[in-house]
Amino acid sequence: MSTRCRLLFYVLDRRMIRREIHFPGKKPHWLLISQKEHARVSAMMADRCLSEFGQSVARDDLVALRAELLAAIVHHDDGWVPWDAAPHLDTKHHRPPSFREMRLEDVLPIWTSSIKTAAAEGPLAGLTVAGHFIALLEASEKEFKSALARDWQQDMAALRDKWFADWQGVHPTLPTLQLADEALLWLQLFDVASLWLCSACPGQDEQFHQPLENYHFAPDSLLQTRFRTLDQPGQVTFIPWRLDVPELLLEADGQIIPIREYHNMSELNEARQPHTVRWVLSNKRQLRAKK
Repeated sequence: MSTRCRLLFYVLDRRMIRREIHFPGKKPHWLLISQKEHARVSAMMADRCLSEFGQSVARDDLVALRAELLAAIVHHDDGWVPWDAAPHLDTKHHRPPSFREMRLEDVLPIWTSSIKTAAAEGPLAGLTVAGHFIALLEASEKEFKSALARDWQQDMAALRDKWFADWQGVHPTLPTLQLADEALLWLQLFDVASLWLCSACPGQDEQFHQPLENYHFAPDSLLQTRFRTLDQPGQVTFIPWRLDVPELLLEADGQIIPIREYHNMSELNEARQPHTVRWVLSNKRQLRAKK
């Protein structure tokens, strides 16, 4: 869990997801993808996988549970929308700013907004997204020890208890504690998968700039998964294959800007160009079978 959280916190440690993007024969650019768009990519994958969630539960209950969990994944970063819509310039480094330069007191209201937006979809969505951000905070040992962090965590833990009780009241016969833990793990899986793609994996029209590390999510857990690149940029696979289709095209809309110093927002905005990143998730075993 701690290894997964360290990666998760590292790649979330940005106001927008920012990475270098390399096109053949061109100078490198920065790719910027909003947190909301990253969450949408998470949900695209989840939509093809959540048939595995809660397999021990009666089918009539599962339809609503899976729909609510998918809504939690869709909305888990909604609190970032106003922030992403008002870009700033890091005047020290003359580039789009890193989340690390934000104060914790600015970050926690964004997380709280995301949590409450998700909770509007139902108590399972609220307690799942709250658990997600509590885990992120716990992963940052320095910030987690602050009084502000402790107070926020206590407030969120109280809300989680309320939402859990509300959920249990609606579904008194379900193994709710087990399902709540599983729901959080599913959200974390797709959050990490999308962040791994957006922050590390070249898209179809890019080129490999340096060796890309594969990633093992939550080893020895119910949802342990390996994310691996294939031979071509934009080609990746997950092991074990959890999707209900042999192949899935994913697209993330973002922006690119040349890597250089920017002295004001007008200059940065003039350099922005829309860009869509595309990846294909493929079942590696089926690819081998075709060969």
